[in-house]
Amino acid sequence: MVTGRRTSRAALKTLRKAAKERGFVVGQPTKGSGKSLGKGSHEAWALYDNSGRELARSLFPQHPGDMTWYVTRSIEEAFEEHLGKGRLDK
Repeated sequence: MVTGRRTSRAALKTLRKAAKERGFVVGQPTKGSGKSLGKGSHEAWALYDNSGRELARSLFPQHPGDMTWYVTRSIEEAFEEHLGKGRLDK
């Protein structure tokens, strides 16, 4: 479980590393028009398996500075079924 705060960029970097170790890919999901999904200043990032099937998704804030513990934990919860518990703490 996440015990501290992280920046959005650091959390995404850790997520990509954990996904790569398990043979998954992290990418931005898109609409049919090719536009990235997100809302306002938040970007959507998803975990994909080798066949391109989406396994999990979460929004990452693009604000400067650290995310709160609660936001960091909610991102981790979205991916922990496939990557394991505590992956954003490593």
